[in-house]
Amino acid sequence: KNKNIWYLSVCHNGKRVTKSLNTSDMKVAKSIKSLMETTILQELNGFSTSNAKLSFPELVKRFLKANHPWSTATYELNKYILTSHVHDKELPTNPSSRATHIRHINQCWKWGYKNNLVSKMELIPGDTKDESRLKTYKECELNLMFTTIKDERFNAFVRFAYYTGARSGEIRSISRDKLLEDSLIVRGKTRRRIVKLNGQAKELI
Repeated sequence: KNKNIWYLSVCHNGKRVTKSLNTSDMKVAKSIKSLMETTILQELNGFSTSNAKLSFPELVKRFLKANHPWSTATYELNKYILTSHVHDKELPTNPSSRATHIRHINQCWKWGYKNNLVSKMELIPGDTKDESRLKTYKECELNLMFTTIKDERFNAFVRFAYYTGARSGEIRSISRDKLLEDSLIVRGKTRRRIVKLNGQAKELI
């Protein structure tokens, strides 16, 4: 069950197909389960093929209208990237932006195939991981952070963030029971993780 809609997932000979039963009612889902299971098994064994024939522009419309657990910003990003691709705009040359576009376009194809809306996926090859960005502070920037901030507590906050790479929310939620000898257990937007503590960070703690 996903977002109140029942799905049926069938795995056979190392291949898995998941299709929506298009209902939130368990009784209805159970009543059509056998038929859907047979259909999926026939596809997996090559006895039949999907009759899905949506074009990519039509698939995009369905994808954007579907009930996804997206924020407004995520929806707008998907809409921009997919609409651009529909209008044959070239992928960005920047590696990180290009990876983001490929990832979202391929996600749309996979969703369509999973929900039996297309018979095959036209995935774009290429790296789907954003390029890591390295930020090195200049001496003048470090001096600005460490010496011009007059409030002692905020100064310590900024220095601790620099020494550890911890995020603002993680630092603000530090508790004694999460403090280890050379590390700190924190919870942030990427859930639980370990932050290493160097000598300077330990002094601040």
